Amino acid sequence: MVQRGADGQRLGTLEDFAAESLSKLAVDGEIELQLRCSTGIDPAKSPRGKCFISLDAIIYGPRQRADNVGDFVAACGYYLQDPLGCAKNVVYFNPHRLACLHGYSPMTFDLLQHNSLPVKDVTGMANDILAQFETTDVLDEEPTPPALSTPLKL
Repeated sequence: MVQRGADGQRLGTLEDFAAESLSKLAVDGEIELQLRCSTGIDPAKSPRGKCFISLDAIIYGPRQRADNVGDFVAACGYYLQDPLGCAKNVVYFNPHRLACLHGYSPMTFDLLQHNSLPVKDVTGMANDILAQFETTDVLDEEPTPPALSTPLKL
């Protein structure tokens, strides 16, 4: 069961497997969890907009345990993502993320700067990018590349 810490109000229930997975990480003496619960409405799941609860877990621990924790999380069917809302400014390492090209590990607070853009910077950006692909030219059909073994259908 997920309860709000301030007043103990019940927010929802975790699936048994998710609860078991988090419990195994929580009892490890070298691992610390930061949990964040958020709610929202998903119009795709219901015409009236079905409410959902999301539980995010940020995992802190020594660098030498990262691969083991990554393997455990993957075996549970989950994937580690960048820690948005991280409460600690620590060196970031994620075994499920490609290493950076510069050869250094960023701090977690630096990740937030890269992941959040002000809305005014992205408004209309998708339309501008897609507009570059628009054309009124008549294009000739190209032959099927030899690397494709399945014929393309119109």
